Amino acid sequence: MSLEKKLPAADAVIDPKQKDDTYPFKGLCGAGVLFKLMLLVYKKLNVNINKVYWHMDIVALATVGDVVPLVGENRIIVQKGLTIINNNPSPVFKMFKEICDVKTEVNSHFVMGFIYVPMINAIGRIVGKTDKAIDLFLINNKQQIIEYINFLKKVNETRKSMTEQQYSTAEKIVENDVLKNVLVVYDKSFHEGIIGLIAGRLKEKYNRPTIVFTDSEEGLLKGSGRSIDGFNLKEELDKISHLTVGHGGHAKAAGLTIEKANLSEFAETIVALGEENLTEENFVKTYQVDYVLDPDNVYDDICTELKMLEPYGEGFPKPNIVLDNFEITGQPFYMGKEKQHIKFRGKMLNVLMWNEAEEYKRIGEPNKLTILGFPETNTFNNVTSLQFTCKDYQVSY
Repeated sequence: MSLEKKLPAADAVIDPKQKDDTYPFKGLCGAGVLFKLMLLVYKKLNVNINKVYWHMDIVALATVGDVVPLVGENRIIVQKGLTIINNNPSPVFKMFKEICDVKTEVNSHFVMGFIYVPMINAIGRIVGKTDKAIDLFLINNKQQIIEYINFLKKVNETRKSMTEQQYSTAEKIVENDVLKNVLVVYDKSFHEGIIGLIAGRLKEKYNRPTIVFTDSEEGLLKGSGRSIDGFNLKEELDKISHLTVGHGGHAKAAGLTIEKANLSEFAETIVALGEENLTEENFVKTYQVDYVLDPDNVYDDICTELKMLEPYGEGFPKPNIVLDNFEITGQPFYMGKEKQHIKFRGKMLNVLMWNEAEEYKRIGEPNKLTILGFPETNTFNNVTSLQFTCKDYQVSY
């Protein structure tokens, strides 16, 4: 059985993706569809449509949070929304920036994608009720706004801690088994709200399709999957729908429910599908390099030029830039609660690596690296410097 959505028995269904719909842009998220509907309603009622445009900040946040492609109308929505957030922010976005200690302009790929959106999503993942996240954008009382944002921040810190602990458990399960071409991981201790995050982390580390399960209702397991190129997760689950109570998703991500008694058979069957579709080449990460940067000759305007291409996000990623033969000066600086992050100093810029401390130590802490990533400005104590954030790296010889 598939969880494919069927049209409800309604007088009108507003969805650009429904069959035979002629709207030219299909990539809007739910908030984007509602935004376009409200524009039409206000226009038909002869109400000033600027009242709708004033809320493009929220629509932009939803567009980034729903990970829809930042192309076409979505690109315009996010651009205009960011303009409002940075130039004339609402009380909510003012307090988000202050409480989260954001020193730079709000952008789509980092501030929205890695700070604001996870805070808003965390309440649904951990608490289960999203009332405070919704009410936050409806209230006008400053003290309440501060209280709600601090609550979201605290819940997100809990979510981060739980994710780290449970990811470590999942990693051990994978390491203690034969590495298969599709990873299926189950543990009853996993929180249902973060199994997708665990699956994503495992997929990134092992570059293999990954499905993570935890206990759900009596006799059932809830699963979340993340995949790689070459293995369309939704299509492969369709092939074995007899083993799922329900499933849905797309090529790179899916959610599913199975009977607990069928876990072994499900794992064996989807691994067999992996053997049919995947080869060792699929498990090697490859990148399209857009530009090679000499670390000893970094020009000052590079961040200004790259900023002109924003907003970055799904469907319009940041360029892949290589920092060739970066030489580390001095000792690496280990950061974070668990000292899991690293900052390297170079002659002209610093390099930041997230969650790579353990691996970097394992390979002997080399002092010369070729680094794939992206340059950005970093402001600390009112001093702005150039910083290169690492996405992947290899040792230079």
